[in-house]
Amino acid sequence: MKKKSILKIIALVMALSLMLTSAVFAMPPGQYKKFLRNKHNYNTAAEYMKRYEIIKGYGNGNFGYVDYVKRGDITVMIVRAFKLSTTIEDFEESFPDVDIDSYFYNAISVAKKFGIARGDGKFFNPNKHVTVEEAILLIERSAAVANRNVTIYDVDLRDLFDDAELDNSATRQDIALMLYYVLTGEVYDDENEEEIKSEDIVYEVEENNYINFDSDDFVKVFKEIRKDKGESLEYVKFELPSVRYGKLYYDYDVDEDYNSMVTESTRYYADNNDKKEISDVTFVPKLNYFGSVKIEYEAYTDEGDSYIGLIIINVEEDEDYLNTIKYTTTENTPVTFDEDDFEEIFEEVTDEDMEYVKFTLPSYKTGTLWYDNDNDEVKVDKNEKYEVDKIDEITFVPYKNYSGTVVIKYKAYDEDDKVYTGEISIEVKDDYVIDTIELKTDEDKEISFDFDYKLEKSVEEDIYDDFEYVIFEIPKREDGRVYIEYDDEYELVEEDKKYRLYDIDELTFVPKDDGVVNIDYLILDDDKEEYGGTIEITVE
Repeated sequence: MKKKSILKIIALVMALSLMLTSAVFAMPPGQYKKFLRNKHNYNTAAEYMKRYEIIKGYGNGNFGYVDYVKRGDITVMIVRAFKLSTTIEDFEESFPDVDIDSYFYNAISVAKKFGIARGDGKFFNPNKHVTVEEAILLIERSAAVANRNVTIYDVDLRDLFDDAELDNSATRQDIALMLYYVLTGEVYDDENEEEIKSEDIVYEVEENNYINFDSDDFVKVFKEIRKDKGESLEYVKFELPSVRYGKLYYDYDVDEDYNSMVTESTRYYADNNDKKEISDVTFVPKLNYFGSVKIEYEAYTDEGDSYIGLIIINVEEDEDYLNTIKYTTTENTPVTFDEDDFEEIFEEVTDEDMEYVKFTLPSYKTGTLWYDNDNDEVKVDKNEKYEVDKIDEITFVPYKNYSGTVVIKYKAYDEDDKVYTGEISIEVKDDYVIDTIELKTDEDKEISFDFDYKLEKSVEEDIYDDFEYVIFEIPKREDGRVYIEYDDEYELVEEDKKYRLYDIDELTFVPKDDGVVNIDYLILDDDKEEYGGTIEITVE
């Protein structure tokens, strides 16, 4: 089987899955993040930085790990950490406030070239202390353009800090821990097991499955924490997880295309038939995600008192789950399945031959599966096993004028009747097609452009006038990273996030290698109609 990319904090996930088996106590706000920033982890990160000469001392044996870090110094550190060459010919001149004789001149020049260091538009302020938030952005941008010989782990540095700490000045030990996390994927050691208490609500679910919350689990925790107080659990409010891990739904129906999302302001009651209940809340992991997901909630008593609790959901890898087969069509246009696509996906996980396939039928609101049985078109039967050589005769016909993404689950059987599960994702695009935005850049050069302007030139004026939002599908990490200047803020583009078009100042793509990279996006107009488009970037 092809191994999936290492996901964040894998060591912590393994430890949690072994240790946390009951729900007894709720971790106070910020305790989890402070747990990651313990003495052991700081010391481990510091030794790593010294060993690889990423952070150097002051020459007297003192490394000053509690000292605040200047913007010039962190630039030198990240250039060393990600092995960015400072001998590149004709790199951009540094900022006017960076002295050419300073030890950080070359590092800042290279950082400017790759879009890592942006300054305030003109000045870099190298002697100003960097905040935790600024350090995170600098490290994220650097990871996107790291030397190909450097292993980068897909971690979230905000796991290390509370929101209130992001504006604090970063210390050398903060920078050491962040760099160590990105370069190793680890900020945990089993010596610290006793620091995590078994007082959280813990669930386990298989990859590409879902888990329903149980009110009894929340009541059990409540009774343990509020024992001897004579109170009862009234309701809870949930903090939403990052969409990169999954989503919370209310009254979830796997067969429906649209389900109601949980909101942070809504009260979900422990036991109340007339109001929304905790037991109707469902967590659905993102497709093919496995790892640990942590969701904070606030529990309220019948007297209005509250405490913060933690839900830990361990999403276990399903080694028998097949990668998604993807098709694209336009509304009112059928798409026929390809036997080779199914066999190729099947061969990725087993050496056996695929014999049969059984399909879960899509919602009638999205379309119908048809089977050409000797030129007699019949609907696919959800209870029937179709031989592999019959797959080429199965067609999905979208419902009239339907556009959107249809997911069809299926089971594949080998000759011993062992079952492997998978799914087909069919994107049904609106029959109005936005012209592809075509751009070119060099392998070692980022490209910035006004997305809104390019979009306007790619559609008819009367269509463009109705556009309001855009959602980007980010490219694979090995292809590069996409940054956005949005509402005067600069950040990595987030998948599934809605960006208001007129608040987008600029998009920047930082390539990792040559080739053609496609960045798909979805436009929503003021009537919530959807239009798909593509940015095609040729990296030479």
